[in-house]
Amino acid sequence: TRPALGNANLVQVLNLPGGAIGRAVARLPNDVSDPFVYIAAGANGVCVVEMLDAALLAGPFSAANRGCTAVQGTANEIYIDGDLLFVGTTEGTIQTFDISTTNAAQIQARGSVNVGAQVNEIQIAGFSMFVATQQGLTILDLSDPANPVRPTGAPTFVAGTSPARSVAVGEGHAFVVTDNNVFDVDAKTIAAPKAPV
Repeated sequence: TRPALGNANLVQVLNLPGGAIGRAVARLPNDVSDPFVYIAAGANGVCVVEMLDAALLAGPFSAANRGCTAVQGTANEIYIDGDLLFVGTTEGTIQTFDISTTNAAQIQARGSVNVGAQVNEIQIAGFSMFVATQQGLTILDLSDPANPVRPTGAPTFVAGTSPARSVAVGEGHAFVVTDNNVFDVDAKTIAAPKAPV
């Protein structure tokens, strides 16, 4: 059963360090042994929170700040894939961090790519990264997961998808939400995505 809202034993409030303001949150799915939650915190970069006693979700638990790591720019979006953390910025970059260490405060920068516009959302399917930006959908190749790149010959942004606010991916299609529409982009070939319908 769901706990009642307001049950103080099952709700934990934790202020982020330095007055950080959270913009997005991510955690490793389906892994209760990894107690870390990562927050895109604007100018404060990436903040790490550790859920203490996470295995005791039926009872009281607590949380602790583990610090923030600076990024180049303003962290706006965050996504985890395996041991890699991808941080999208308002300045239009995606930075890659290694989070495999047991000391979450020591996340290590691995790579960076400029996508050319504010990153609103990141989704990954297989070896492809789909990025919703203010200028539209951009698709990156993850053959080297720590260093995403635009495939040779691929457009910077998929025409007709601006501003891309959100993206969901499945079966070779990217569903892109703009201000007033949802578009289906055929992205089976990431270097040559087909115009949205």
